[in-house]
Formats: sequence, structure tokens, C-alpha cells
Amino acid sequence: MQRILILLLTVNFVFITTVHADEATPKIAEIKKGQRAPYDGILYNYEADAQMSASRESTELECELSIKHAKNREKTRCDLAVNSAVVSLDATKNKYESLMKIKDQEINRLTKIATENGGNYRELVYIGGVVSGVALSVLIFYAAVKIQK
Repeated sequence: MQRILILLLTVNFVFITTVHADEATPKIAEIKKGQRAPYDGILYNYEADAQMSASRESTELECELSIKHAKNREKTRCDLAVNSAVVSLDATKNKYESLMKIKDQEINRLTKIATENGGNYRELVYIGGVVSGVALSVLIFYAAVKIQK
């Protein structure tokens, strides 16, 4: 939008100056002291003054539009970065909450299994100890017999 406005203003400025070029061309004349002016300097007619003022105003307008466009572009980039970070944070929070929920469910499931079968483990440990003790004794006897031969 701003580029279109700048283009239109530039085309309009060029068109107006070329259309009115035949009517009154801008004139700049030097004058010296004593030539109906009290000091040395440059004399502009109304057309030259208008052209310089219009050029200065259009340059200021272009500069303002360029600055406004750059500010809007940077604001949009910052807003995009902030919104992206917010979305990422929300996704991470949801992932964390889901993982914690799954962990809590697993802990509850394992706790329930452990509390339901609490008395049966003592018997299994006793039987396991007896079996491993007998197996170890047989292996030691077998090794002792092999060493003597």
C-alpha cells in the first residue's frame, strides 16, 4: 500500500511538472548588490519555490512512509516470534501434563499390583533361596570331585 502511494505521488509530481512546464518554467537568477536587492544571493520565482517545496515535502512523505513501513514490518516479525514462542510453550506444557498423567497412572497401577500380592512374595523368596542353595551345593561338590581327578 505504501509503495503504491509513493509511486502515485512520484508519477503525479512528474506529470504535473511536465504539464505545467510550458506555462512557467522555474527560474533561478543570481543578483548582486545594487541590482534592486540589498544583498548578494539567489532569486527564485514562484514556480521554482513551489517546485523545491513540493520536492522537499514529497521527500519527507516518502521518508515517513518508509519509516512507518519498516516499523510495521519489524512489529509483525516480533509479533510472529512472540506468538510462535507462546504456541511452543503451550505445546510443551500439554506434553508435560500428558507425560505426568501417564506416569501417575503407571505408578498407581504398579502400586495396586504390589499391594494386592504382598504376602505371596515371601514364599517365592524362600523357595528361590532353597533351590539356589541346593544348586550351589551340587555345583561345589561337582567342582571338588573334578579337581581331585
